[in-house]
Amino acid sequence: MPLYLGFDVRADSLTAIVIEIAETRRIAFHRTVTFDSPEEWEEALDRLLATLAMAADVDLHALRGISGAAPGDVNGHAIPGAALLALNPSRPLAPQLLAIVTEDELRTMHASPCAFFADLLMAPYWRQRYSLPSVPVVEWHTTHVSTLVGHGIFRPGELLISLGVNDTVADFGGAHTFRNGSLARDWIRLEHRLDEDALAHLLEQRPGNDGLIMLPWLEPESTPVVAYPGLRRFGFDRFDAARNVRGLIEGQLMALANHAATLSGAPIDRVTVTGAESANRALLQVMSNVFGADVYRLDVVDAAALGAALRAYHAERVSSGEPVSWEAVVSGLAEPNPGHRVTPNPKHVATYARLRRDYAILERLHQDRRPIC
Repeated sequence: MPLYLGFDVRADSLTAIVIEIAETRRIAFHRTVTFDSPEEWEEALDRLLATLAMAADVDLHALRGISGAAPGDVNGHAIPGAALLALNPSRPLAPQLLAIVTEDELRTMHASPCAFFADLLMAPYWRQRYSLPSVPVVEWHTTHVSTLVGHGIFRPGELLISLGVNDTVADFGGAHTFRNGSLARDWIRLEHRLDEDALAHLLEQRPGNDGLIMLPWLEPESTPVVAYPGLRRFGFDRFDAARNVRGLIEGQLMALANHAATLSGAPIDRVTVTGAESANRALLQVMSNVFGADVYRLDVVDAAALGAALRAYHAERVSSGEPVSWEAVVSGLAEPNPGHRVTPNPKHVATYARLRRDYAILERLHQDRRPIC
């Protein structure tokens, strides 16, 4: 069955995923190599491909395409062709490169990891060293783009939200990161001595918080830039547990929704959520009502590497004259589970639409002010 290999390059790790495209699709190989700095990229690639070549359950002769994801620009300085042809497949990669190019030249190449790794993988060195077949190396793309594909997001109107220490909302137009994420939610729960069930119960009551709003800036915020930390409450005090819980979480989600609207002009009709709190259905219901869109939970490990493998599959089908839709590309590997869907309540959508306008006004007025409420 056809196999496709995707890489994800980070400053301290290199991940590889091989997907098998068959009647039942699966991840056939998944490994990560960690290291201390990009200076070890060549050694990490050598180690990872050695592990792949020795994997008994992976038939590398079935490999049809390779791609990858890396931070930064997709363009950059290429490795000289003469250097690649001079590589000896019986010897490790890293010391050979340093013998062919200077440290400054290698550092310049490392500054453009997409081009650097794409060039390396096109070299016949790997075919001879690990018996890899000669397959197309599809243009590498940014970590951002491959992560979206790895979560099954490929068209306008779809968003990816990651709930973590920092919350992030992203689509192909870009991303916004919010510093007040899970730590702020944990703080409000502990402040009022609530367990997860009690917090969920408060979220499910009185959606819209009776029109009362909190700017949830427990820490200095990055979206928008807020220099002076401190919660801003409007119409209630710090002792009202229910209003504080709803105020903080509704405020966070309204900020996500309002700033997401600046990423793409398309109406939002689907939100995919990842992260530890993506299993919190009460929170996802508020999110669905705030965004006025279906919300799906999707747990994907190493989405950028998976997205790169999926892009390799899509490109190989196009080049073969048998293109497949992106819906077909992600099917079975990066599509949301319908059983995890949370749908919006139209009545509450209307409530939050009004509150989002009020929230945006308060945000503009107070982002440069010290907290007074």
